[in-house]
Amino acid sequence: MMLKSVFVCVLLVLVSFVLANPIKVTPPPEELVSIFNLEEPCVHQGGLCLLVDDCESSNLVHLPPRLLCPKQAHLGVVCCYVSQKYILIASSV
Repeated sequence: MMLKSVFVCVLLVLVSFVLANPIKVTPPPEELVSIFNLEEPCVHQGGLCLLVDDCESSNLVHLPPRLLCPKQAHLGVVCCYVSQKYILIASSV
């Protein structure tokens, strides 16, 4: 019984400590995060919609962006073939 009482007291202290000192998470600045929707025409070509600066010129799908990423082309988004690096990162999330 004594062990149970000690456990409850420790648990209450921990809970009150966590509630009194919540972890402050600051989101990354928006300019560091670029999330774009998958668009069917680009995916059918085997690519992802990325900012033109994030796509190596050798991986650029050579069709007009307005055809492959039509909803996001005005944001500077192009269809880009993805390297194995991006596939591994995306699959490990």
